Amino acid sequence: MRHYMQYHNTERMGYGCAEISTGPIGIVTQKRIPDVLGDVVWIICGEGKPRRYGLCARFIAEEIHSEDEEPETVVRGEGTLFTPDISLSDEPWFKNFLADYQNFSLGFREIKEQKYIDRLETLARSQLRADSGTEPALLRRAAKRAGDGGGGFGEPEANAEVERLAMWYATELYQKDGWKVVDVSKEKCGYDLKCLKRRAEDHVEVKGVRGAQESFIITRAEVAQAREDPAFVLVLVTSALSKRPLLRRYSGREMLDKFELKPLAFQANLRRS
Repeated sequence: MRHYMQYHNTERMGYGCAEISTGPIGIVTQKRIPDVLGDVVWIICGEGKPRRYGLCARFIAEEIHSEDEEPETVVRGEGTLFTPDISLSDEPWFKNFLADYQNFSLGFREIKEQKYIDRLETLARSQLRADSGTEPALLRRAAKRAGDGGGGFGEPEANAEVERLAMWYATELYQKDGWKVVDVSKEKCGYDLKCLKRRAEDHVEVKGVRGAQESFIITRAEVAQAREDPAFVLVLVTSALSKRPLLRRYSGREMLDKFELKPLAFQANLRRS
């Protein structure tokens, strides 16, 4: 898993990070770039005098498009747009980062030092809750009510935040171990992440829990996937709203052996008279 960055000059482009549209995040570069599918792209913006720098977005490259007659390459993918951006100028390590990368004058470029990747990831992760649009007070109330409990129905806003954070932590878990991670959660294929590493492939279903108890909602299709797919892996994130979430990983067989599955609903059909 590699990390790349693209510098966004606000004055030159005519718009700032806050004006980037929602949906897939993307960059445009005049460089001919390598295959970055499945890799992480960071967007760093700069504006004003003296120059102020901010972390604008982080996304996984899912599409690369180049036209032979045009000297531009477009890279797009799903990720997180930080609005407002995360300030970088006051970070003690940032001056060295800026100097090491020639004031971002070389455009789209790979970040090769793990120390910088770790610091960007830490900033992004710490900002994720604030950037999600969920009120911190609501999250605190939800976490307090959850106590040591597991996953349930709860408040939709808090549930969405738990799911978002769990996906982030699971993706980071695999990326740090050198896997390429592709988010397939919208494809409804019985798992959330397709993770690739050399000849290995994991089909990862991610579950997030507000409390510490290993209890969560799982669909019939996901259970069938665990039974039939030898590549199925469950990543369970407990205490997902806390500063110290705990991640556990189970194979499909381990999940079926460890957890008791209880039906939560019935289908009601009108009786024939």
